[in-house]
Amino acid sequence: AERILKEGYYLSFGKKILENSFEDVFRKVPMERFFLETDSTDISIQTVYQKAAEIRQITLAELQLQIEKNALAVFGKNILSHE
Repeated sequence: AERILKEGYYLSFGKKILENSFEDVFRKVPMERFFLETDSTDISIQTVYQKAAEIRQITLAELQLQIEKNALAVFGKNILSHE
């Protein structure tokens, strides 16, 4: 993960975030360098967001705002809105 971040890439986390052994990895990634996703799993995105907020010890609203900022930085728009 460190090497990928040093190259300027972002990381996307999904159901692995629910594993206790993976919490340290997620905790070490800068807030402005990750996204959350579910891909084709049976886990809801709400579950992933809840666990991410818990690991980071922030509110869901703070987490969502950070993801929105990250999307704006990468894509130039808010990918979470339905506009």
